[in-house]
Amino acid sequence: MMITVKFIFHVAFRWDAEGPFKPLHALNPTRLAFIRSTLCHHFRKDPDSARPFEGLKFIDVGCGGGILSEPLARMGATVTGIDAVDKNIKIARLHAESDPATSSIEYLCTTAENLVDEQRQFDAVLALEVIEHVADPAEFCKSLAALTVPSGATVISTVNRTMRAYATAIVAAEYILHWV
Repeated sequence: MMITVKFIFHVAFRWDAEGPFKPLHALNPTRLAFIRSTLCHHFRKDPDSARPFEGLKFIDVGCGGGILSEPLARMGATVTGIDAVDKNIKIARLHAESDPATSSIEYLCTTAENLVDEQRQFDAVLALEVIEHVADPAEFCKSLAALTVPSGATVISTVNRTMRAYATAIVAAEYILHWV
């Protein structure tokens, strides 16, 4: 019975590059190239290496279904993905299990603040398109800083804080098109 349930769950919630998260899937290669280049430079790693992040611990804050966590793991990082939404973590775990290169990702339904309380730290802390969803961005940034080891790196991205960007990214993408 467990296999059947797992299969149905997988079919219903698999990654679909042509589905509602199509814009995120389309953007991901560009984001990954920037992250790879920037972090290889920061950590003095060979950007041409297949696994340049070997030996480094990364956290993907607001990981969703793991679209960023998985490529980071394939590049050699030890990855923890966190999200406050349990459904996202279940989807991420299920997808990661299908590939031995990503099955070791630690997915947790928690917050950055909880991990700070646990005194967890990472070489690189990534929070992409998350800060616009938190109640207190300044406190959130303090938590990200606390999760970052000395000489580590923190990467944050968000949409522009203009009315046009808000209308496009938040209202249209999230509430009308239900992309997020």
